[in-house]
Amino acid sequence: MLALVAEDNRPMAEFLGTGLQQENCTVGVVEDVDVIRHLRSRKVNTPIISLRAREGVKDSEAGLDLGADERSRADL
Repeated sequence: MLALVAEDNRPMAEFLGTGLQQENCTVGVVEDVDVIRHLRSRKVNTPIISLRAREGVKDSEAGLDLGADERSRADL
């Protein structure tokens, strides 16, 4: 399975990517959530996980608004 992790904190994205790779996923990591919009506009159906370290509902849901499949606040 191919998955894309959209996260502005590179160490956090790599940590999540490593876990997904251990589950036999091929993982791509991007720091710019606008990539989600670009991929979805081109009908790319790769699962996307969007993590947001910023506070507030607006920021934590930004990835979903752009077309991510899952989102989570990165409160670690």
